[in-house]
Amino acid sequence: MFEISKIIYQLLNSVQLLSDKNIDPQPIISAQSDDYPLVNYAISEGTTYSKENQLQYTASVRIYTDDDYDEALQIADAILEAFKDSAIRFKYNGTQEPQVDAYGQYYTESNYSFKK
Repeated sequence: MFEISKIIYQLLNSVQLLSDKNIDPQPIISAQSDDYPLVNYAISEGTTYSKENQLQYTASVRIYTDDDYDEALQIADAILEAFKDSAIRFKYNGTQEPQVDAYGQYYTESNYSFKK
């Protein structure tokens, strides 16, 4: 899983908008001291199927903002473009509309399935 996480981390680090906003993508959670916006990702292993492929992994990318829905969606769109442009073929599974979690944090989440 470390190798897969490294691939996703490198892909997220290639997103110019994240660099412009000084966002360092973090696996699973960010430090409490980190400023918004935040980008966290998680990898799960479990086979899913599409018409064309059997996919081994799912990457979930969550974007947190202090209270700016537009910013969350702009970041999600930039990340989607990076996944589309990747040499690895990702299946985009959709993005949740921005919402508020139990801690009052605004976030949106996008999911991508793929095989190594």
